[in-house]
Amino acid sequence: MSSTSPASRYDAQNQDLGLGADGVEETPKSLLRLADLGGRSRAIGLMLKVNDVIVAVDGDVFHGNGDDLKKRLSQPEPDGEFIDEDEPEIIEFLLTIYRKGVFFEVVCTGPLGGKLEFEFPDRVETIIESLANHTIFPRQDYQTFEAYKDIERKCVLVDQRESVVPGILPFVWLIENRMWEALLAIVAVYMLTFGIHPFVFVICYALTCLYFKRGQLVFSRSYAQFQEKQPWMFLAARSSLEAQLKCREMDEQCDFDFSQIAPPRRRRVAAAQVAE
Repeated sequence: MSSTSPASRYDAQNQDLGLGADGVEETPKSLLRLADLGGRSRAIGLMLKVNDVIVAVDGDVFHGNGDDLKKRLSQPEPDGEFIDEDEPEIIEFLLTIYRKGVFFEVVCTGPLGGKLEFEFPDRVETIIESLANHTIFPRQDYQTFEAYKDIERKCVLVDQRESVVPGILPFVWLIENRMWEALLAIVAVYMLTFGIHPFVFVICYALTCLYFKRGQLVFSRSYAQFQEKQPWMFLAARSSLEAQLKCREMDEQCDFDFSQIAPPRRRRVAAAQVAE
């Protein structure tokens, strides 16, 4: 599948950061920065941080103000009379975020909330120039991951896509994800119910399939926190490998369960940095 690089995609509109096509000086383009997350906002749910810069929406560099961004990320109003039994289609927006020299994508379904301010003009030009080295792919190429990290910077990725495996073979899904404590518990329950009566085992097995099918994401999150890992960041990537590489860009000392990348070069890290 073809991809579009911002270097070519936005060349025309980004050349006027200082001078227009006719050589006349123009007002520099602006970018929005999260100045405050607010009490309850979508930005908090997406694990964004103060001073994160919103660079692009669906691959288009965004130069508007806060009201423009709110309008851009709002779901369209339904046409005509709304029918209760018809579920309106939820549109997902791909945001490109800049944080401490790293670009990454997140997926949102509405305005971020919080307080937005314009980024400092001297930083805007640097960010736009750096964007030439970051490729934004079509929204459908991405999948959403949640990264959890403990105090020793050991991380795990939770894929938000639903899998059919836990609804058919829950014990296989537990083995695939190395959830050993949960596996031992469910095997013990299976053995106990089978010892009582095979029919009781069948009922128990059907119930566990239903539970893991519907609650696989919640269970994965809970198990990560059971391992003393805390939510770290949400990100959109085309694969788990790409997600791990992006996390490594954000924290060069992070390491993963089921790692697909080389282990980090170990060094002493201040306690304040570890908690960050």
